[in-house]
Amino acid sequence: MNPKINPGKALLHFALLFPITLLSVWLVHAYTGFFLALLIASISTSLLVIAQIAEKLERSHLPKWYSTFMVILIVESVLIILLMLSFDRFALPFGN
Repeated sequence: MNPKINPGKALLHFALLFPITLLSVWLVHAYTGFFLALLIASISTSLLVIAQIAEKLERSHLPKWYSTFMVILIVESVLIILLMLSFDRFALPFGN
């Protein structure tokens, strides 16, 4: 018997586990963590914009959890970048 997965519960679990994982990577190696967060935020933003444009052009019936998932990825990635840079201004892998 395969119970139906609740998207709200899955998004909550992801929203809690994603920043922990990304912060762990950042604490182990700041350079990798910075670029991973930057890469995730930029790809998520691009995919969300493309999906919204496609949705406006032709109704594709994207599930609501898809845009919520992308917004979680973008917001948490940017917040983690800002958080780590507030602790250590010199955490940027370039400059200084």
